[in-house]
Amino acid sequence: MSGSRFGKDIVNKHLMDYAKDGILRWLGVEAPAIVDVISPNIETVNIREDLLDLVVRLADDSLGHFEFQSTREPTLFRFFLYDAHLFFNLQRPIRTFVLYTAPTDQAPEVLEAGVMTYRVQNVFIYQRDGKMAYQRLQNHLESGIWGLDDELDTAFLVFMRGGPGVEAVLELILQIPEATSKRHTAAMVYGLATAQMSEEQRRSMEEEFQVKSILEKWVDEAADKKFEAGRKEGRKEGRKEGRKESARKLLARGMSIEDVSSVTDLTLEEVKAILQDMGK
Repeated sequence: MSGSRFGKDIVNKHLMDYAKDGILRWLGVEAPAIVDVISPNIETVNIREDLLDLVVRLADDSLGHFEFQSTREPTLFRFFLYDAHLFFNLQRPIRTFVLYTAPTDQAPEVLEAGVMTYRVQNVFIYQRDGKMAYQRLQNHLESGIWGLDDELDTAFLVFMRGGPGVEAVLELILQIPEATSKRHTAAMVYGLATAQMSEEQRRSMEEEFQVKSILEKWVDEAADKKFEAGRKEGRKEGRKEGRKESARKLLARGMSIEDVSSVTDLTLEEVKAILQDMGK
């Protein structure tokens, strides 16, 4: 996975957790509130971790599946496959949203397959008025107003229609009065728009805002949540066979023998035997 793609993935996952109280409204998506971000590689064992962008648990116990696209998706087969696996494993209703940062306002929404109809909701950042958003942000800074919507507008500003270039966005960030919010917004812009930046701009952001250390922190937070999800999965099974099945899933995802033993309460010898049965 490229550094640009990696940065986007980290920011997207962080956004859905950090901005869960406002991100759906900002996107213009009607859905129950986000409760938490779940780890699809823990809960959907048939999907490789790098294939599925993001899954959240919603207030009605359904799932929200978010895909972030920098290019136009020609078909919906890939997303349908992911959702089929999700539903098979978790058996919960799924809403799928495809967020496009590419300069497009058209993409497939429906896949007709005879016995079933698969539908997604597309969100096009390019449809937003970048000039208007930029002026609004400048007005807010002059008035001393800066909230979650402003952070999100700034993070995605370079992808909006008629929006300013990276240099203008960086100048905007420098005007944010609160230091923590300034660095946080800078890290989101850096992660999402690295491909739009020159080497000099990237280096400037790294030195001015320490964005790499922030992204590394978000990576650590995501890893901690993934490990905790595994712990919960292992302990809730209760029965020995259930804990062994959890161990197989965790080993398949690359967790160490020692960590699997801790998560599932199985002995090291039991975990090693499971690993041997798996042919690894």
